Amino acid sequence: MKRKVFFRQSGLYFSFMIALFCLTLWSFIGAVYFLILILKDNTTLNTTLYYTAILLFGLLSMLFFGYELIRNIRQVIVFDGQFVSTPEEWGVFGEKYQYKVSVKYTEIDRLYLYNSVRDSSNRPIKHRMAKLPNTYIVFCLKNSKKKRINVLYYNEKLRIKLLEEITDRAKISGNVFTSRTAKEIYNEHHSSKSAF
Repeated sequence: MKRKVFFRQSGLYFSFMIALFCLTLWSFIGAVYFLILILKDNTTLNTTLYYTAILLFGLLSMLFFGYELIRNIRQVIVFDGQFVSTPEEWGVFGEKYQYKVSVKYTEIDRLYLYNSVRDSSNRPIKHRMAKLPNTYIVFCLKNSKKKRINVLYYNEKLRIKLLEEITDRAKISGNVFTSRTAKEIYNEHHSSKSAF
């Protein structure tokens, strides 16, 4: 089976990245303006301090934007020949929602979507700022264990496509664990009141 990689796509994610980009761009323009003033040598001490603060803020914003961009780009869901997997998330405030998960298609017994304020290992989130309810694809395995992949930053269309990919690849691997379509699995979650 061909390898497929799914990147995060949602309005919430793109809104955050656009706001972060605008902040970084504003800071960068301020930093360039400050450098032009320094080269002209028309600055007072107060102006120099003011623009030094903008320059430092701009550099910090660029570093933070770069970190966030890399952090979000590397948080993908990968479909390989025998496994669906995702890497461990680079956490913010020392918290992570997603730990490394790898699920073999032949081990899946049941599949559903679930909302929770816990991380992918089903541990509580400690920091109050990070307690955003997440949507997980939950894999109930044949050995009675459960594994979760966070799909909060994936839109509805992509969540259904992920569910289709999982069920199709499981069937190709010889594991027909459900007769329901991906849309039915998604609608079951969407219409029910999931626990938070």
